[in-house]
Amino acid sequence: MSRLAVPLRLLLAALAGAAALAAAVALWLWATESLLVVQRNGGDQSQSSAIDLSPRPPAEPLPVVAAQEVENVVLLIGDGMGFSHVLAARSELVGLNGRLFFERFPFTGWQTTHALESLYTDSAASASSLATGRKVPYRALSADAGGRARRTVAEAARDRGMAVGLVTDSYLWDATMAAFVAHVASRRMTDEVIRQMAYSRIDLLAGEVHESLPAEGGRTGTARRRRPASPPRY
Repeated sequence: MSRLAVPLRLLLAALAGAAALAAAVALWLWATESLLVVQRNGGDQSQSSAIDLSPRPPAEPLPVVAAQEVENVVLLIGDGMGFSHVLAARSELVGLNGRLFFERFPFTGWQTTHALESLYTDSAASASSLATGRKVPYRALSADAGGRARRTVAEAARDRGMAVGLVTDSYLWDATMAAFVAHVASRRMTDEVIRQMAYSRIDLLAGEVHESLPAEGGRTGTARRRRPASPPRY
């Protein structure tokens, strides 16, 4: 084999790979622009429909609430929801150029929820960020790297004499909910998380429960009864 044959083969292989990649990108762009399909009813292909890409007039923003004392505040968390999920819901429900109801609010903002030491996060660190306005270590619940408790918005409201409730469709001590009233170095400290929640003086705690509560180390068993927890030091 001549010395020229090897580079020539490599060049041809590189050109073939580039052509295949270009074809794949072109196909993807064509699909997303004209034939992107969103499945309904558990993925039934017979019930699928193309995403609506037609231009629409901008939806009118909702009016600002009249200047008056706010009586109730509801924080609704879409666990794991990001911009891509909002885009998918908008595309399916009102068309790509439409606006969901909450996108019409007069004021919007966004917040990063990564862990203190990493771009990666989990329910504990991200919920703690929402609850306290501060970043905490991965798996920590409203506690900083030194283990010090960080005051949450739920505790601030409680201390002002407001009625506070926490409701989840997951288990009662789920990290997203627990971050608003528990302060531990790891979400896996389930016994301590449950103890702090039980004595948090929150008016309502609602979620899934089991006949046996998780004991120390995450194993299932009967939770030991302890003295009420002392208020955390912020």
